[in-house]
Amino acid sequence: MSGYQMISIIADFATIITAIAAIFAFVLWRQQQKYTYQLDLLMNLEDSYELLFASKVSFFAENIKLIEHVNQNLNSKLEIAQIENEVKRINNEHKVEVYQREYELAFIRARRFFEQIEKTDDLKPETILKLFEKYMAQVESSLANNTLEQVIIDYSSEFLDTKNRATEQIKKLRNSL
Repeated sequence: MSGYQMISIIADFATIITAIAAIFAFVLWRQQQKYTYQLDLLMNLEDSYELLFASKVSFFAENIKLIEHVNQNLNSKLEIAQIENEVKRINNEHKVEVYQREYELAFIRARRFFEQIEKTDDLKPETILKLFEKYMAQVESSLANNTLEQVIIDYSSEFLDTKNRATEQIKKLRNSL
Protein backbone atom coordinates (compact mmCIF):
# COMPACT_ATOMS: atom_id res chain seq x y z
CA MET A 1 0.00 0.00 0.00
CA SER A 2 1.44 3.30 -1.02
CA GLY A 3 1.65 6.42 1.12
CA TYR A 4 -0.95 8.09 -1.07
CA GLN A 5 -3.47 5.29 -0.45
CA MET A 6 -2.76 5.35 3.27
CA ILE A 7 -3.45 9.10 3.42
CA SER A 8 -6.64 8.55 1.42
CA ILE A 9 -7.87 5.87 3.83
CA ILE A 10 -7.08 8.05 6.86
CA ALA A 11 -8.90 10.97 5.20
CA ASP A 12 -11.92 8.72 4.54
CA PHE A 13 -12.00 7.64 8.18
CA ALA A 14 -11.67 11.25 9.30
CA THR A 15 -14.57 12.19 7.02
CA ILE A 16 -16.74 9.42 8.46
CA ILE A 17 -15.86 10.38 12.05
CA THR A 18 -16.53 14.06 11.28
CA ALA A 19 -19.89 13.20 9.70
CA ILE A 20 -20.87 11.15 12.77
CA ALA A 21 -19.80 13.99 15.07
CA ALA A 22 -21.80 16.49 12.96
CA ILE A 23 -24.91 14.30 13.10
CA PHE A 24 -24.48 13.86 16.86
CA ALA A 25 -24.05 17.64 17.32
CA PHE A 26 -27.15 18.26 15.19
CA VAL A 27 -29.24 15.82 17.26
CA LEU A 28 -28.09 17.43 20.50
CA TRP A 29 -28.81 20.89 19.12
CA ARG A 30 -32.35 19.83 18.11
CA GLN A 31 -32.98 18.37 21.56
CA GLN A 32 -31.78 21.59 23.16
CA GLN A 33 -34.05 23.65 20.90
CA LYS A 34 -37.02 21.48 21.85
CA TYR A 35 -36.10 21.68 25.54
CA THR A 36 -35.92 25.47 25.40
CA TYR A 37 -39.29 25.70 23.68
CA GLN A 38 -40.92 23.30 26.15
CA LEU A 39 -39.41 25.16 29.10
CA ASP A 40 -40.75 28.44 27.70
CA LEU A 41 -44.20 26.85 27.37
CA LEU A 42 -44.17 25.71 30.98
CA MET A 43 -42.86 29.01 32.27
CA ASN A 44 -45.57 30.86 30.33
CA LEU A 45 -48.20 28.45 31.67
CA GLU A 46 -46.99 28.94 35.23
CA ASP A 47 -46.81 32.72 34.91
CA SER A 48 -50.27 32.89 33.36
CA TYR A 49 -51.61 30.64 36.10
CA GLU A 50 -50.14 32.88 38.81
CA LEU A 51 -51.54 36.03 37.20
CA LEU A 52 -54.96 34.45 36.78
CA PHE A 53 -55.07 33.29 40.38
CA ALA A 54 -53.94 36.65 41.71
CA SER A 55 -56.57 38.47 39.65
CA LYS A 56 -59.32 36.02 40.72
CA VAL A 57 -58.48 36.41 44.40
CA SER A 58 -58.27 40.17 44.13
CA PHE A 59 -61.48 40.35 42.11
CA PHE A 60 -63.24 38.15 44.66
CA ALA A 61 -62.12 40.38 47.54
CA GLU A 62 -63.19 43.57 45.75
CA ASN A 63 -66.61 42.12 44.95
CA ILE A 64 -67.12 41.09 48.57
CA LYS A 65 -66.29 44.64 49.67
CA LEU A 66 -68.75 46.02 47.13
CA ILE A 67 -71.51 43.62 48.15
CA GLU A 68 -70.98 44.43 51.82
CA HIS A 69 -71.01 48.16 51.02
CA VAL A 70 -74.25 47.83 49.04
CA ASN A 71 -75.88 45.83 51.84
CA GLN A 72 -74.87 48.38 54.46
CA ASN A 73 -76.24 51.21 52.36
CA LEU A 74 -79.54 49.70 51.28
CA ASN A 75 -81.41 52.23 53.36
CA SER A 76 -79.66 55.11 51.60
CA LYS A 77 -80.82 53.81 48.22
CA LEU A 78 -77.40 53.58 46.60
CA GLU A 79 -78.00 54.27 42.94
CA ILE A 80 -77.88 51.33 40.55
CA ALA A 81 -75.72 53.31 38.14
CA GLN A 82 -73.09 53.79 40.85
CA ILE A 83 -73.08 50.08 41.57
CA GLU A 84 -72.78 49.21 37.87
CA ASN A 85 -69.90 51.67 37.48
CA GLU A 86 -68.15 50.17 40.48
CA VAL A 87 -68.54 46.64 39.06
CA LYS A 88 -67.13 47.82 35.71
CA ARG A 89 -64.22 49.49 37.50
CA ILE A 90 -63.45 46.30 39.40
CA ASN A 91 -63.61 44.24 36.19
CA ASN A 92 -61.29 46.61 34.35
CA GLU A 93 -58.89 46.96 37.25
CA HIS A 94 -58.37 43.26 37.75
CA LYS A 95 -58.52 42.20 34.09
CA VAL A 96 -59.79 38.79 35.10
CA GLU A 97 -61.13 37.97 31.65
CA VAL A 98 -57.86 38.96 29.98
CA TYR A 99 -55.87 36.74 32.31
CA GLN A 100 -58.40 33.93 31.82
CA ARG A 101 -57.90 34.06 28.02
CA GLU A 102 -54.12 34.29 28.35
CA TYR A 103 -54.11 31.24 30.60
CA GLU A 104 -56.39 29.31 28.25
CA LEU A 105 -54.00 30.03 25.38
CA ALA A 106 -50.95 29.03 27.45
CA PHE A 107 -52.75 25.82 28.47
CA ILE A 108 -53.59 24.93 24.86
CA ARG A 109 -49.98 25.48 23.79
CA ALA A 110 -48.56 23.45 26.67
CA ARG A 111 -51.05 20.64 26.06
CA ARG A 112 -49.52 20.09 22.60
CA PHE A 113 -46.26 18.91 24.16
CA PHE A 114 -47.40 17.62 27.52
CA GLU A 115 -50.28 15.18 27.20
CA GLN A 116 -50.28 14.51 30.95
CA ILE A 117 -51.42 18.08 31.51
CA GLU A 118 -54.93 16.98 30.52
CA LYS A 119 -54.99 14.51 33.40
CA THR A 120 -54.61 17.26 36.01
CA ASP A 121 -57.94 18.95 36.63
CA ASP A 122 -56.33 21.70 38.68
CA LEU A 123 -54.53 23.03 35.60
CA LYS A 124 -57.59 23.10 33.35
CA PRO A 125 -58.90 26.62 32.75
CA GLU A 126 -62.51 25.54 33.20
CA THR A 127 -61.71 24.19 36.68
CA ILE A 128 -60.51 27.59 37.85
CA LEU A 129 -63.49 29.32 36.27
CA LYS A 130 -66.01 26.91 37.83
CA LEU A 131 -64.37 27.21 41.23
CA PHE A 132 -64.51 30.99 41.08
CA GLU A 133 -68.14 31.04 39.89
CA LYS A 134 -69.11 28.57 42.62
CA TYR A 135 -67.84 30.87 45.35
CA MET A 136 -69.22 34.04 43.79
CA ALA A 137 -72.66 32.39 43.83
CA GLN A 138 -72.12 31.34 47.45
CA VAL A 139 -71.22 34.90 48.40
CA GLU A 140 -74.54 36.18 47.15
CA SER A 141 -76.52 33.49 48.96
CA SER A 142 -74.44 33.80 52.14
CA LEU A 143 -75.48 37.39 52.69
CA ALA A 144 -79.00 36.31 53.54
CA ASN A 145 -77.70 33.65 55.96
CA ASN A 146 -74.90 35.75 57.47
CA THR A 147 -72.35 33.06 56.54
CA LEU A 148 -70.09 35.25 54.40
CA GLU A 149 -67.09 34.73 56.67
CA GLN A 150 -67.32 30.95 56.26
CA VAL A 151 -67.58 31.30 52.48
CA ILE A 152 -64.44 33.41 52.47
CA ILE A 153 -62.60 30.82 54.57
CA ASP A 154 -63.76 27.97 52.32
CA TYR A 155 -62.84 29.96 49.20
CA SER A 156 -59.36 30.74 50.50
CA SER A 157 -58.74 27.16 51.52
CA GLU A 158 -59.97 25.55 48.29
CA PHE A 159 -58.26 28.10 46.05
CA LEU A 160 -54.98 27.67 47.90
CA ASP A 161 -55.19 23.87 47.73
CA THR A 162 -55.98 24.00 44.01
CA LYS A 163 -53.14 26.42 43.37
CA ASN A 164 -50.65 24.29 45.33
CA ARG A 165 -51.62 21.11 43.48
CA ALA A 166 -51.35 22.85 40.11
CA THR A 167 -48.01 24.42 40.97
CA GLU A 168 -46.71 21.01 42.03
CA GLN A 169 -47.87 19.49 38.73
CA ILE A 170 -46.11 22.22 36.73
CA LYS A 171 -42.96 21.63 38.78
CA LYS A 172 -43.14 17.89 37.95
CA LEU A 173 -43.50 18.68 34.27
CA ARG A 174 -40.55 21.05 34.40
CA ASN A 175 -38.42 18.46 36.17
CA SER A 176 -39.33 15.82 33.58
CA LEU A 177 -37.64 17.80 30.81
